[in-house]
Amino acid sequence: AAETAAALAAASLVFRRSDPIYSKVLVRRAIRVFQFADKHRGSYSNALKPFVCPFYCSYSGYQDELLWGAAWLHKATKNPMYLNYIQVNGQILGAAEYDNTFGWDNKHVGARILLSKEFLVQRVKSLHDYKGHSDNFICSLIPGAGSSSAQYTPGGLLFKMSDSNMQYVTSTSFLLVTYAKYLTKSHTVVQCGGTTVTPKKLRTLAKKQFLGSMHDVVSGL
Repeated sequence: AAETAAALAAASLVFRRSDPIYSKVLVRRAIRVFQFADKHRGSYSNALKPFVCPFYCSYSGYQDELLWGAAWLHKATKNPMYLNYIQVNGQILGAAEYDNTFGWDNKHVGARILLSKEFLVQRVKSLHDYKGHSDNFICSLIPGAGSSSAQYTPGGLLFKMSDSNMQYVTSTSFLLVTYAKYLTKSHTVVQCGGTTVTPKKLRTLAKKQFLGSMHDVVSGL
């Protein structure tokens, strides 16, 4: 439910100018859905296990979705209630956990990147830690960096999992480009030990993922 709230809140931003009435409907519904998710905490697959497992079990739990939903509601509403929610519940919801996979089952990294903008661009100092969490994620992806833990194919394509690897390639590339935009706006770089990572370097890595994925598609024809 919290992930649905995040989607509704994000969609409200898309329609804010072109259809403000619909945008407000989406925000109101996002607020109600998030309230439901926060009140009834738990993984959806606990109740639907016979129908969704093993293919769509929620292995990451529900905490990442609550943080993701609160982050998008904060962005969509600017209501300080959601910033306070993030500040109070962030650690409980796994904000600092070391999980560097952004996909259908885990939204922690996405929430960190989204919230880092509030510190980098909007100068919300209380969200400073999310910049650090985001930097750690970036450093884990940079080949040659001291804390790099990512695997790449000989052609330079990110390799996360043998099943449906492309979803992780595309979602990670999206985060790279997004974080590069935030760094550019704030005139900031990422320090990965002795390696300085610029916005340009992040865009280059993201572009390489796109070109690598296209190469794999063409090679398979």
